[in-house]
Amino acid sequence: MIASRPRRAFLVMLLCAANGAFAQPFPSRPITVYLPFIPGPTDSMARKFTEVASRHLGQPIVVENKPGAGGTLGPVLMARTAKPDGYTLTIMSSSLFRYPYMQKVDWDPIQDFTYIAGLATDSMSIEVATASLFRSFEDVVRWARANPGRLSYGTPGAGTSMHLVTEAAAGQLGIQLLHVPYKGGSDVMRALLGGEIMIAVDTAGTMFTQVAAGKARYLMQFNEKRSRWLPEVPTAREVGLDMVVTVLLGIGGPRGVPEPVVNRLHEAFSKAFDDPETLKVLDTLKKDPWPMTPAAYTAWAKESYRLECAMVERAGMMAK
Repeated sequence: MIASRPRRAFLVMLLCAANGAFAQPFPSRPITVYLPFIPGPTDSMARKFTEVASRHLGQPIVVENKPGAGGTLGPVLMARTAKPDGYTLTIMSSSLFRYPYMQKVDWDPIQDFTYIAGLATDSMSIEVATASLFRSFEDVVRWARANPGRLSYGTPGAGTSMHLVTEAAAGQLGIQLLHVPYKGGSDVMRALLGGEIMIAVDTAGTMFTQVAAGKARYLMQFNEKRSRWLPEVPTAREVGLDMVVTVLLGIGGPRGVPEPVVNRLHEAFSKAFDDPETLKVLDTLKKDPWPMTPAAYTAWAKESYRLECAMVERAGMMAK
């Protein structure tokens, strides 16, 4: 039966409205970004990047702190629950690539995520309070050898890069340490200055304000070469450790985010690298820019996942 003219007109209107809804440019509503850390330097960095991206996307970006599970809680929650439409994203760190080696998980760090953009890198370091008797990393090693299992060190959580690198270093040195995990870097800083732990292992920028204030000092850094802003602090290799470790941060979405949406998000977050205020924040927090295209970020993630196996094994933390 041929529809009447009024009915045909009504159907055309419905089809046009539906097509208009589907054709809405991305984004047409606010975006949520999960941040798998407590408030601190990484939180400040992420909020600055989202602020810049929001201006270029024309929509608000809401940052929600989701700390836990060594920096994997937020990404895994997103991967399990979010639609692949670009409206729920997460900050991602290196810890995502080692958890599957350390314990049984029901997610895959490559297959279950869409890698969108690299953001920043962090130098990792070992610090002590100014009042500490340890004047060098060699002092720490000597004390640990004389007191097996008694030297306490704090990190932002079990399974983090800081935890893993310290256990790997202890394995190389033949010493036993006492790990004290905290919820985040600010808690580690408080514990160190309060005498709860003997040394702290965290990103160098987390401790910078306390070092600048004369309350703490660096003993060692894990960079390839001495940092431009830590020229007097030796690297791990300089003190006899065969290791170079940095913490890398990026932003991603769940599996299957359409390529046009990925490219739109990458473009918006990459605008931060041209923003003087963002670069100033990164410099203040002692983080370095890490611009990565989606393809380069994905390739880096695959290689990192492969390499993390060796690091976990060296730390003696492989799942049994």
